[in-house]
Amino acid sequence: MAEEGFTSERHSAIHQMILANPLVTKDELELQSKYGLRYLPLEPAYAIIFEDGVLPLYHDVERTVDTITDFSNEAEGQAYLKFATLATKFVELSMPSMFVPPTTPVDLSAHPEIAQAVEFAAKNSSLEVVEQYFKNPTVQVAILRFVTEVQLAHPKTPGTGVMAYMAIGLLHKYGLAVPQGGGSAFTAAVIRALEAHGGEVRLNTEVIKIVTENGRAIGVRTRAGEIRARKAVVAQIHPHILDRLVDGLDPEVTIPAKETRLSEYTLFVVHAAMESPLRFRAGGVANKVVMNTICPGSVESLLKSYEEIDQGKIPEDLIIGASIITNADQTRAPPGKSLLHAVVMVRADNAEVGFHGWDAIKDEVTYKVFRYLSKYVEDLTPDQIRGYHAVTPLDHEHDTSSFQRGDICGLSMAFDQMGGSRPTLALAQYRVPGVSGLYLAGPFMHPGGGVWGGGRPVAIRVLEDLGIGFKL
Repeated sequence: MAEEGFTSERHSAIHQMILANPLVTKDELELQSKYGLRYLPLEPAYAIIFEDGVLPLYHDVERTVDTITDFSNEAEGQAYLKFATLATKFVELSMPSMFVPPTTPVDLSAHPEIAQAVEFAAKNSSLEVVEQYFKNPTVQVAILRFVTEVQLAHPKTPGTGVMAYMAIGLLHKYGLAVPQGGGSAFTAAVIRALEAHGGEVRLNTEVIKIVTENGRAIGVRTRAGEIRARKAVVAQIHPHILDRLVDGLDPEVTIPAKETRLSEYTLFVVHAAMESPLRFRAGGVANKVVMNTICPGSVESLLKSYEEIDQGKIPEDLIIGASIITNADQTRAPPGKSLLHAVVMVRADNAEVGFHGWDAIKDEVTYKVFRYLSKYVEDLTPDQIRGYHAVTPLDHEHDTSSFQRGDICGLSMAFDQMGGSRPTLALAQYRVPGVSGLYLAGPFMHPGGGVWGGGRPVAIRVLEDLGIGFKL
């Protein structure tokens, strides 16, 4: 997007949750063994970079404990070991339920310490969870930024605490990775698998209505005509617009669907083709890590930035991650060059231009991103930036109606909108009440927003209704 020869990824730059999916762990669709998907693991998995230092978190938990001990003290390192051990066990117990249709919550009765921690986290914020374990403010910020990046939520928002355990547990159990060639390479592998099994992929084919007959979905209407379904229709229809695409639904289904909450924040993204790899002032591992957060190591500064974002402002201290994708995948840029994928947390409604006016300030915000990064990077001069492309919250919605008002998670991932309540009790099983043969998929469904491989549980449900077994 920034320049020919530089392969940017518009949305899914770094993958985490899907690495736990049997789609990947068991290569169920042969995407890796047959259709060209290759994951490149990240180590360090993540880091907080500040002006004069860096604190990395590794896939290896013991290495992370040693790093935190050296950075802070032994007590803080042991606190991390306790936190990460509990988080990893929670992930081991809960992950199998994330890739099948939602059922009752995972039974934790045999694990009272985990049950107690999750009960507290479900009612409280990620900040409150982190403060239970850690005293060092930089360690607190490092974990909070990693968690809030996944969840797009304020660290003080009640009900966000579970993601603190989920995100860190996933980091140490499965790590993080980038698909070689970008997220679009993952999509390309899926398309090859579909076509090998007789499927057809159509581009630029907007669906404007689900076609029903006698209470059953029989196809879709596009602007170019109707496409008839053979046995079922699986559709990514956001709950806020469900009644726009499906006629005749009961208000008891559509009204709660419209009332589902969007995420508190979304992302402003800058893709930049760089003349050479960035050199952070912190040096060392900061120049090797891919996923990072770049900010002062102060909880007070972090919360102040969130307060400014809540007012629709672009804060002075940006809440930003600046991934140097080519640190992991040099195929994404010409030899010696570099690719920057910078994500900045923002409100969808900007204080100056609202939601629909982002194009008017797109370049201004991008320049602010570069100015902010220059405090942390030694050589970020204008001649270092060959070209850039910015993607705003408005662009996200234009990309897909699954991202209503730019919400790239589809809906808020607070605890009360997860599992069997995502998006609502009536729709959580992927079926649409009143229209047989119609199923919903997308980031607003279980297991949630981000790259999960969430089509797997939908496929299980569809096959079940068609009387076809699914080998788990």
